[in-house]
Amino acid sequence: MDRETIKVRMVYDAAAKFRGFSLNDAISPGPNILKELFDVLMRFKLNRIAVMCDISEMYLQIELYGAEDKPMHSFLWRDLDVSIEPTVYEHQRVVFGINASPFIALTVAKQNARMNQVKFPLAADTVLNSTYMDDSLDSVKDERTGVELYKQLVKLWNQARMVPRKWISNSKRVLECIPIEQRAKSVDMALNKLPTTKTKGLNWNTEVDKFHFEVPEKLTVESLTKRNVLSKLSSVFYPIGFVSLVIILAKVLMQRIWETGMTWDEPIEGELGLKIPRMDFKLTVSEPD
Repeated sequence: MDRETIKVRMVYDAAAKFRGFSLNDAISPGPNILKELFDVLMRFKLNRIAVMCDISEMYLQIELYGAEDKPMHSFLWRDLDVSIEPTVYEHQRVVFGINASPFIALTVAKQNARMNQVKFPLAADTVLNSTYMDDSLDSVKDERTGVELYKQLVKLWNQARMVPRKWISNSKRVLECIPIEQRAKSVDMALNKLPTTKTKGLNWNTEVDKFHFEVPEKLTVESLTKRNVLSKLSSVFYPIGFVSLVIILAKVLMQRIWETGMTWDEPIEGELGLKIPRMDFKLTVSEPD
């Protein structure tokens, strides 16, 4: 798993229907106010010093509104004892599984940034323009500004009773200003090398500040089917389009496979099978100085 910590996350099944109706059916998910991932990643690579963190249990820091909303988030519990009547409890905080939870969390984050924009201008700009759900990732021109951005983000998120954690940067000087317990676990300053980490689905080598794209397992002759080729092609995530020139070749071959009319699990043989790339490539993309 890519997660640094593996925890049990309670998910409220608000899509479960009772008599043909669910809680999510009665709630508007709200408008999409999530920043485009392309825009966020472009800002992240705009300047020399990159800084990234995520917010600890973001949803659970937001309290539901009193008597109007809490009863709608009720649940039953009897600790697996089927011989007793279940007790009715109410969630007090925003939970996973509600269709409006992402909108609520982002609205709180953005409103908090606007309210404190004068006091924490660097951090407010990052939250408003370079935060994707519970991840803040931005870049600045120099290390001094990177340290200042870290300090402001901590104070700004704390204004909303939220805690930024798992801090990582491509600057050792910035990381040295961050307490060890707040850094990403993969960061070990005793080593003479910064780690590779995941940022929004991309592998980011913080030591050399480069993105890596990898498909570790190649297709074998025995596994050449339309299903497997499409699965391998879909496994390459490239929101900025760095690898489009490579992937387009595979997409053209996928189109040719589709035109043959073969079934999903029919072996691909002959000349077409010989042309299919094994997709065992490893690409490294760096930005110009």
